[in-house]
Amino acid sequence: MKHIVAIATVDGKTIYQHFGHAEVFQVVSISDKDYTYVESRKTTPSCQDFQHSQDAFEQVISVLHDCEAIFVGKIGPGAAARVVSSGKRVFETPGLVDDVLRQVIEQHLLD
Repeated sequence: MKHIVAIATVDGKTIYQHFGHAEVFQVVSISDKDYTYVESRKTTPSCQDFQHSQDAFEQVISVLHDCEAIFVGKIGPGAAARVVSSGKRVFETPGLVDDVLRQVIEQHLLD
């Protein structure tokens, strides 16, 4: 089974960005044995001037419409609840992309 996920990362190697500050998400397809990079998607950060923008938040969710999960370095409880209410899972998993995705595959975290 394939899973499409989004990762908040600038360099493609580390997950460290706060959900509200992310301008780019890497989209990855995960199978039960491996993962492959699909594309980068640009978005407007949902947190601007230390305040959440409803329009920007909805735009992020729209850009990631086909992603079932989002991996971020940090996310606040309110934003996490809104992501979950949009039908997506959210994981606060700072670290190396390769390590995190290997753990997702090995532990079947999306199944």
